[in-house]
Amino acid sequence: MAKEESDLDKAMEILYDIEKVGEKIIIDKELIIDFDRRRNKNREALRSIQQKKPEKVWLCFGNMFVRAYTDKAKEIIEKDQAHLDTNINALRDSIKENYNDLKRIEGKETDDSFKLKALNSKEVEALSDLLPKVVL
Repeated sequence: MAKEESDLDKAMEILYDIEKVGEKIIIDKELIIDFDRRRNKNREALRSIQQKKPEKVWLCFGNMFVRAYTDKAKEIIEKDQAHLDTNINALRDSIKENYNDLKRIEGKETDDSFKLKALNSKEVEALSDLLPKVVL
């Protein structure tokens, strides 16, 4: 009887861990969607500023509106864009780690292909310089 309770406790613990990691993945995905919406709104605002070229614009910070010079507003929006990009990339990395944790908890092999990173522009440029020299 004690062994059955022990097995049941292990199963419940595994299910709890799976649920906990799954919730983290879902929350991170929802945050990415929210940040991406905000990033798109910022992109629209930057585009509008470029087309209309007003002297001053209104910015919304939470529930407060502030009027600022266009150059300053553009700088603030661009900083926010960089901050959002950083947050989105961090969340994507977190999802990858949580996905591997989930696989480990389930007793399955982790997927190492998630650890791949895209090449940045400098790496692509260096690679393109090497490719003409390499004969396939």
